[in-house]
Amino acid sequence: MSEDYLPIGGATGWTVAYARRDTPPGLQQPADIAKVAKMFFGGYSRGASHDTRIRLALEVMNLPYQAVTGFPSAGDINKAFQQNEINMTSSSLPAYQSQVVPNIINTGIGMPLWHYAVIGPDGQPAGNPALMKQDIPVYTEVYRQAFGTMPSGEKFEALLLMNDIATKLQRGFFLPKGAPDEAAADLRRGYQALANDADFVADYERITKEKPDFVGAEDVQLVFDKMRAVRPEIRQVLKVSIGG
Repeated sequence: MSEDYLPIGGATGWTVAYARRDTPPGLQQPADIAKVAKMFFGGYSRGASHDTRIRLALEVMNLPYQAVTGFPSAGDINKAFQQNEINMTSSSLPAYQSQVVPNIINTGIGMPLWHYAVIGPDGQPAGNPALMKQDIPVYTEVYRQAFGTMPSGEKFEALLLMNDIATKLQRGFFLPKGAPDEAAADLRRGYQALANDADFVADYERITKEKPDFVGAEDVQLVFDKMRAVRPEIRQVLKVSIGG
């Protein structure tokens, strides 16, 4: 439970979905996903956020799919993707830029489908402008192009909420409740200082091809507050989706 921990900080993390170009009847652009006969997506486990987001995204689009799950690592998923054992999956942005782009996108095997939307300041779905400039559209825009309207319904609300939380707090760092206030304050200052450390930032960019995006303890707490305020109807959608 979130009440058992003191937040030190966290890091954001966008997720990109991608598919094989030869997925029947063939994909030329992301909106062509509306025409596919069946998606076979690769994942880790039914209850994993990775699998749940893909599952909900396809169900909101009312597309036929089969989950091929139980892969131990992203490398194993991408190997299956390259061998045409699956035709769709998703990846965190650093792994997408450093592994998927050179081995799957640039080779012509696959193409980006979308990055998942978050909840913007106005309460509406919002994407990442930097990813849009890289021709990785936001999920809601792909849906609009494919079906002529914006997604709606409780499954979409669950997908949007789930991704908002996962994106704004993909990684978190905590101390157990009851830890000394002075220690927590020192660690929070040190964590924020790391975000401005030139050597760290350079190494991070070299490895991931992206800039680090840290969030402070207050932002982490806001994510926890949002999790506690989830409507019962949305909780039920997520419970059913993960097989609970």
